Amino acid sequence: MLYDSKSTLDNLLLISTYLKVFTIFAMLILIILNNLIKISDTNILINNLKKNSKWLTLNNILVQFYDIFDKYLIKIFLGPIALATYSIPQQLTGKLSIFSKGFSAILLTIFSKKTKNNKDLNQSIKVFLKITPAFIFLLFPFYSVLLNLWLGDEFNQNILDLTKIFSLCGIFASTSHILVTKFEASQTLRRNLKFEFILMPFFLIILYTLVYINYSLIYIASIILIKESILLFLRLNFLKKEIKNVFHYYLYSIFFIMMLYMSFKNEFFFYFLEIALLISLIKNDK
Repeated sequence: MLYDSKSTLDNLLLISTYLKVFTIFAMLILIILNNLIKISDTNILINNLKKNSKWLTLNNILVQFYDIFDKYLIKIFLGPIALATYSIPQQLTGKLSIFSKGFSAILLTIFSKKTKNNKDLNQSIKVFLKITPAFIFLLFPFYSVLLNLWLGDEFNQNILDLTKIFSLCGIFASTSHILVTKFEASQTLRRNLKFEFILMPFFLIILYTLVYINYSLIYIASIILIKESILLFLRLNFLKKEIKNVFHYYLYSIFFIMMLYMSFKNEFFFYFLEIALLISLIKNDK
């Protein structure tokens, strides 16, 4: 883009594809040269995948409903402009899932060893449900500046508000990725799917109703946040025997929702809560 500012979208997509393919080949070459491919005698992971394949498939189907259904409804009933306004913040904040999925890929093999030590699980949850939110909320005052630089004339207040809401959605969803990985490794994914099945019709009906009667995108995003909060709380509850101080995570999650609300209503209280959060994290680390 720096070399030729007049590049078409097709050319940029082609260059992006070439870079990704080159990266994959470079990774393969490094793996082969460093002899990182090793055949293991243990079949724990493969056996787990075989045993839980049907639950993994159902989980992926549910993900499509939970993650894509809202966009279809907005496109059909509210139009492409509303979809663009809604999707941009969701895509930007959704990058948080890159880190949680990276953690999950590593943790899956660790959890599959069936050791009783849940240190890695607890450390991962601490990163995504304590440290990451504190950092994200510190960026809230700068969101308008960053989004203005990124979007230019396309920036508006709706996008700013949606970005804040989807930031917390991303934090809760990332933590859920870690918890679902624990379900997968311990062959208890069906427990997670049961309450997802129960929640799904209520979520879809409420979402359809809000979009159909042309409610604000803020309300629709808030429903996504409520859904992520419920799923997170239920997953934490199911794994409360493996997670240390799980009640603290409930309190932190509620505290984050309160901070999000204050970021819209009262900046002074938002900054006060941010300072209280940082002090709490520093004290707990000592």
